[in-house]
Amino acid sequence: MPLNADGRAAIVLYLEERKAQGELLEATRPLILSHHNVHGGERLTYHMRFKRLAEVIDAAKQFF
Repeated sequence: MPLNADGRAAIVLYLEERKAQGELLEATRPLILSHHNVHGGERLTYHMRFKRLAEVIDAAKQFF
């Protein structure tokens, strides 16, 4: 999925925060991690990405 400059900047900030928390960022690690209480630290699944995107869209509706 192509990202605009704001999207790319958000990913850079996210990765910098992970690095600041002591995580060793490697090419084999998932880009986006799950924060689920059972699957925390694992790759974010398609279902969870869809759910989070729906939440972001709902939250953004207040601005339009």
